[in-house]
Amino acid sequence: MRTPKHLFNLVATLLKPALVRDAGGSTIQDFQPAGTFMCRIQTSGIGPKSREIFGDDTGFTAVLYCGPEVGIADRDRVQVNGTIYKVIGVQDNNGMGVFKTVALSDNL
Repeated sequence: MRTPKHLFNLVATLLKPALVRDAGGSTIQDFQPAGTFMCRIQTSGIGPKSREIFGDDTGFTAVLYCGPEVGIADRDRVQVNGTIYKVIGVQDNNGMGVFKTVALSDNL
């Protein structure tokens, strides 16, 4: 079975952790772009619209679907439509090679 690429309707930027120097010369961890990929994202639970009711501190989770070739890991971050998400889990769907399911949170 092939990856259903026609279902991936968004472009995401993969952000990988990297050590960089700050203005004072100290080494800090930051996230650097490592390429883009096509995906589909589905928010679950409280979504961005709920922030109008519950306030800006309200976090929400999402599920991202992408092709099996995307090298995404638990320590990465993903930017989709201006929102940066922390990757909290990656499932390759039992190695079927069709798509990956990635759990995200906007609580950085």
